[in-house]
Amino acid sequence: MPVAHLLLLHTGETGPRKANQTRGATTVRDMNTGESASELRRAVLSVIVTHDIDITPHDRGVVLAGGTLLAWDQLAQVCGSRAPMSPAARHRIAALLRIHDHLARLDHPSTRVQQGRTARDVLRESAEIMALPRGHVHHLGPAWQHREVAGRALSLGLGLRTTEDRPPLPVPHSLLQRYGLSAEDCWPRATVHLERHATVAAELLTRGGRYAGTLRPVAGSDVLTLLAGSGLRRALAAGDGSGMRAVAVPARAQGWYDLTRVDPAYVALAWQLTDEVDRGVRVPLLVTADEVVSASIRGDLTRPAVETR
Repeated sequence: MPVAHLLLLHTGETGPRKANQTRGATTVRDMNTGESASELRRAVLSVIVTHDIDITPHDRGVVLAGGTLLAWDQLAQVCGSRAPMSPAARHRIAALLRIHDHLARLDHPSTRVQQGRTARDVLRESAEIMALPRGHVHHLGPAWQHREVAGRALSLGLGLRTTEDRPPLPVPHSLLQRYGLSAEDCWPRATVHLERHATVAAELLTRGGRYAGTLRPVAGSDVLTLLAGSGLRRALAAGDGSGMRAVAVPARAQGWYDLTRVDPAYVALAWQLTDEVDRGVRVPLLVTADEVVSASIRGDLTRPAVETR
């Protein structure tokens, strides 16, 4: 292991500035103890070893390709209230490092000459809309959320693909600021992109065969994101003449809109067994032309599905 990476384990005062202690639970972003700072460093070390990301530690943060400095407080903020060594926080740290590294490489002079575009151009033109429920590992909180689908089941923010064959990663507000952009600069183009895919998804609702009654991604837009498109919502709501359709999306990569043969307990169990990053919504969704609402279901849905009596 490179000596530079071992320096991340240093527990001195070179990390994020200390904040005043507050009553109640201490969040990661407070970073008010040496233990918290040390845990963040351990989490970053774990991520760069696991994901083979080329970074160099610095007393003010980490340095990525091309000399881009990512401050410790930005890494702490992306963790939110989750402990840095938790799987969710490490996933967020990895996503943040990958997206910063990707854009930094695009701004290398040789890449600029070859592609004729800067990282700012790529971010403005290629950012996509992501639809996520609150609490999802990719949902970075109010600072990430830019819109909300009526019904409050889905938050909308921006994401960016670092490779064509991978889903988009969430773009935090701090990253947009770094390149002199706001969400509004990217939103119109991203909306056109989403609505185009949602229209295709609506056209596929009539397909038969093995995919009958299912919802699947279109050109990389996952099912939750497609539900943010008005074309798909209208098609679903009009499907049975009632103006409302129950939809189950326990995983972002697949959903069902024919729930006559799907038990809510199965939906909850499928959600629970899905990797956290790939999860959708635990309960069925009620979709109208204008809204997406989480169904209100009480009790533990999964226990009856797995208990033997």
